[in-house]
Amino acid sequence: MAKIHLENVCVQYPVYAVRTTQVRHSIINLATGGRIFQDSGKVSFVRALNNVSFTLEDGDRMALIGHNGAGKSTLLKTLAGFLPVASGHMRVKGELSVLFNLSNGLDPEKTGYDNILGMGLILGMSRKTIARITPEVEEFCELGEFLDLPVRMYSDGMKVRLAFAVTTSFPHEILILYEALGAGDAHFIKKATERAHQLYDKARIMVMASHSPDIVRDLCNKALLLEKGEVRMLGTVDEVLAAYEALAAA
Repeated sequence: MAKIHLENVCVQYPVYAVRTTQVRHSIINLATGGRIFQDSGKVSFVRALNNVSFTLEDGDRMALIGHNGAGKSTLLKTLAGFLPVASGHMRVKGELSVLFNLSNGLDPEKTGYDNILGMGLILGMSRKTIARITPEVEEFCELGEFLDLPVRMYSDGMKVRLAFAVTTSFPHEILILYEALGAGDAHFIKKATERAHQLYDKARIMVMASHSPDIVRDLCNKALLLEKGEVRMLGTVDEVLAAYEALAAA
């Protein structure tokens, strides 16, 4: 059984080369959505998440809602283990996969086949698993002989096809992603959308950030509204979207 549990989680990071003038504080607050504090050593830091608590279990699909700088990306990166928890407790039970940027891990100087191997290893696959999924990746990405060429020769759409095919080639127990997966040109979009839905359906838990109400309603059963790094509301998708719209209109 997969589970994510956060209890009063705070995430913060120091602000280097910034003094404590009111103007600079205001600029940083606007840019990050966080809050500026000082420790006893007069070091300024941004508290990007403050006392965030929630629990997700099998079957939960949660969307993070909020304006730019509300803390959505920070929370996703914290769940993924990219950012440390300054205080509070976080427990993640289950194999976790992170999909932020589909082209992450692509080496432009290596061939498509080399990149299938490289991306697979980054995603935690064994070489045996990568060998098993390679024929499926070949068929799905439709790149043919281009897989023998360096990725720097690919168009942006071809890079997305390759990365998408590798990333979605095996199920994820816990899926953390920023926006729903897209996929290049119009010819590829229907095929990729169907595959993406299969990926989401196989995940036991999914946490995603999105600015699209339609995507959130389609993929999620609950939502978390963030404002300046704090939880404003946790509830059903319709409840949270209504609260977000009211907040934006205020």
